[in-house]
Amino acid sequence: MKRIILLLTGIALFINLPAQDTTNVSSIGTINLLPEKKNDVSSVGSLNLSGHKNKKGLQSFKYDSILKQADEAIKRKDYQIAKNLYSEALKIKPKQKYPEDQIKYINKQHSLMQRYDSLINVADRFFSNKQYKKAKKTYETAQKIYPEKKYPNNQINKVETALYRKKQILKEKTENIDQNIPKTLKEKTNTYALIIGNEDYKSYQKELNDEQNVDYATRDAKLFNKYCIQTLGIPKENVLLKYNLTASEMHRAVNQIKNIIKHTNGEAEIIFYYAGHGFPNPKNKKPYLIPVDVTGSQLSLALSLKEVYKKLTAYPSKKVMVFLDACFTGGAREASLMASRGVKIVPKEPGLSGNIVVFSASSKDQSALPYKEKKHGLFTYALLKKIKETKGEITLGELKNYLVKEIPIRSTIVNEKEQTPKVNVSFKVKDDWQNWKLR
Repeated sequence: MKRIILLLTGIALFINLPAQDTTNVSSIGTINLLPEKKNDVSSVGSLNLSGHKNKKGLQSFKYDSILKQADEAIKRKDYQIAKNLYSEALKIKPKQKYPEDQIKYINKQHSLMQRYDSLINVADRFFSNKQYKKAKKTYETAQKIYPEKKYPNNQINKVETALYRKKQILKEKTENIDQNIPKTLKEKTNTYALIIGNEDYKSYQKELNDEQNVDYATRDAKLFNKYCIQTLGIPKENVLLKYNLTASEMHRAVNQIKNIIKHTNGEAEIIFYYAGHGFPNPKNKKPYLIPVDVTGSQLSLALSLKEVYKKLTAYPSKKVMVFLDACFTGGAREASLMASRGVKIVPKEPGLSGNIVVFSASSKDQSALPYKEKKHGLFTYALLKKIKETKGEITLGELKNYLVKEIPIRSTIVNEKEQTPKVNVSFKVKDDWQNWKLR
């Protein structure tokens, strides 16, 4: 026990304090010693000595105040400040569940924030390097951590815009079949091609008008030639490029490729391409390829399609692939050789023998139409577009599936007319031709 003596105006007060409070003298309550009346000693106020009991109350007040500040810091997402305050609260009241849980939550948030920042940094690097697909995927992962943050969503929008532009540029490059023609280093030394583009009929037949020419046929033949050499790997010296051939020149060209096949001992692969007028015999409906100096009434001078196929398969070869951007109904890209004809004829299909597959631009009584915007025949445009997209690495089955799907849609859009390509094959290769590779 410790005794404290207070001497006030001749009055001595002796106060005994418990031993445990001897170090906390300052905690003694206030003493009211002012009487209400003079010389009325009995009215001296009561002595408040309960301060030592309020120590826990002061601690609780301080603890609650710190928690309040910490909670406000969490709302502001000032996690480090909040963590420090919760730690201070635990010093006052150790092992309290609430501040401990809040510290765990803060540690989790800190880990998420580090993860988020890391993902954003990685995504930004992908974006800077134009690796847009990887950037988008990484921004999306970061967005899942903090959905409310605007930055990932803004960046995803930028990525999608960049991807769209990239797709459009690629589309433009792909659709422009005249430029950026794929090149191969592999030569197909045993492949030979005969390419004919008959466009200018008017110069050889003065009674015709310009509309009866076959627009873009020469352009098509020249471009097909480039793809044969650069993309399909056919040696330049193995390609016979001809355009605006007369009857005698056309017969000679077909005989030339026939003789090449003859001397290759069955090892040759042959490509025959023709863009120009075709025409049916009105009596027997047999189709003909028309030289530039032959009219629709002079079919005896023209090349019967049956005879062309026969010469292409007269001698053994590995395969013969024929591409005809022509129709044989009496119609044409713009106008028939006999513009007065009112009824189109459905041509009779020639029989095929040997290792031969024929791709024709149209079916039944349809015309082989132009694609004026691209300045090509529609069939040739679609054919070369697919060769460009695949760099020639495509089977004939895959090519057929693409053409019969793409051309009818495109023709309806650009020409408002139906055009459906077709494929004819010989009985000999009916089970194998779809697996033939173009290159």
